[in-house]
Amino acid sequence: MNEAIFIARQDTLEQEILPAHWLAQYKLFGEESYTFQDKGIWKKLCMSSAAANDRDIHAEALEEMLTTFSAEQTGKWMLLVYGTDAAALEGLATMAAIAANGTAMGAIVDNALLMHAIANSETAMQAISRSQTAMQRVANNRGAMDAIGRSRIARDAVQASPYYNSYIKENDMAIAKLAVALANLESAGYSGMAGVAADSTAMTAVAASATAMGKIAAVDAALSKLAASTTAMDALYARKKKLNGGSASKSGKFIILEISASNAFNTSKYGYATLSDGSKPDWSDYLAKYAFFRQYPKYATYMLNDTDSDDYIYYFDIASP
Repeated sequence: MNEAIFIARQDTLEQEILPAHWLAQYKLFGEESYTFQDKGIWKKLCMSSAAANDRDIHAEALEEMLTTFSAEQTGKWMLLVYGTDAAALEGLATMAAIAANGTAMGAIVDNALLMHAIANSETAMQAISRSQTAMQRVANNRGAMDAIGRSRIARDAVQASPYYNSYIKENDMAIAKLAVALANLESAGYSGMAGVAADSTAMTAVAASATAMGKIAAVDAALSKLAASTTAMDALYARKKKLNGGSASKSGKFIILEISASNAFNTSKYGYATLSDGSKPDWSDYLAKYAFFRQYPKYATYMLNDTDSDDYIYYFDIASP
């Protein structure tokens, strides 16, 4: 005779065990689980430390809190489940208020688990991206930028932020991590553009991404790091295109890689390039491989070949690698 199997009623379990049980059900059966279908249980799960401490669900829990629960509940929840210092969140209830508070944001960017959850929450990232204080804290924190890099939601929000130019674009660490992430690489191993430029794996991926190269090309300092690295230049050269033909021209965004030896410079009669700052520097002494870009590390917006049909310009097309 089989022994009877004892099945404990859920209401007899200890409070700490309940969320773990609900979490297991949700991870097994998703939205078909009773955990999700019973909105009372779902709310309790989202408010629990079990959900907050699980990397597979904590972003969903945060999103649920931010979108369906009261501001007061959200603030208390963040304080409870992430262990954020009470003083940091005192008087703060909404995500927008938290994002605008330097002390609170300082605590958030230093909390890897919370930053990961925020980076995967559209509601939270909208608040972050619209706050000057939050964007400044995020851009100057390596762990925070790694969390941003891992999440498409976060990358999109940061790039659309009105504070992108102020805090991301000219920040060497931030732009390096964003560019590497946009090239579908893990950004944690890179702390600046010099490291990206010196790494063949990173540069091969970055050179193949119009989005990543577009971010780098918009920063003269970042282009200078590429120009100084043979590894970076070789990665661009591997994807070179050729402008040839007498008086052939092209407009767009290009990195000039090599100019044929007899390509005569003259802005009114022969060949020249217009750079992003509007200048048209004499290339006569910088025709060799990489020489022109290393002398003038900016992208070109226009190129004109000279009148001889055998002359050419090798270039990297930023918008279409």
